[in-house]
Amino acid sequence: MSWSHNLLFWLVALIVGGPIVIAVVCCFVLVLVARFQRRYIRRLVPVCGDQGQASHRTIAEINGSPASSNTFIHVGTFCNNERAGILKTDLDLCLSDDSQIMLLMYPSRESVDMYQLISRAADNTWLITSEFNLEEDLSGLYLIRILSGCSLAEMLRYHCGRIASHSVEVVPFDSETVILDIYNHDQLRVQLAVQSRLARWASHRQDCYTTTWRGAFKVVWTHFKSMPLDIVHSFVKQYKALAASPTES
Repeated sequence: MSWSHNLLFWLVALIVGGPIVIAVVCCFVLVLVARFQRRYIRRLVPVCGDQGQASHRTIAEINGSPASSNTFIHVGTFCNNERAGILKTDLDLCLSDDSQIMLLMYPSRESVDMYQLISRAADNTWLITSEFNLEEDLSGLYLIRILSGCSLAEMLRYHCGRIASHSVEVVPFDSETVILDIYNHDQLRVQLAVQSRLARWASHRQDCYTTTWRGAFKVVWTHFKSMPLDIVHSFVKQYKALAASPTES
């Protein structure tokens, strides 16, 4: 075989095999990160001071909308414990007038960037309607539907439809215990993942955990499946920001 054929062979191998090798290496690195990363149970603590103007406007718009059959009451502004990782952020927590829907808002200075609507069923599953997935779930207790680019009113109508069609009775939240309910449910999810050998406790206090190799592969696969929705959400968010920004004359 001549040197030109050898050169052509290696060029084709590099063009075809190079991206595959890079993809395999990237997947392996992601699995390693998912396997050894410590994840902490959420501990929401009250934030001193009043909620932001963006959250005030959002609640007023929903409560004043004739298209909405629900009104929301602001429970408080909270932040995660310092070691909670990516979810370390302020959020506003509201409950609907019948306490069947918990609204989590993640505000910035000018607007509310993210919404989550959550209802809990009697079998410990939580119905979650969100703009995108904020965290992984290895227990099967999160029934998540992602609605990218929808307004909060549209998400609320969709979520109410999910409640009406759900086969298990929805249990109302209590404003006095909702923070403890979130913490206890997170602990239950991790405990079920541990029993399924998808996770293991990383502390004797059972306040943090790591995934097993099976759990790490499941986390990475879940992120890959949700990647198209995350990309769509990113484009929609940028489009809304551009549309809301004042144009120069």
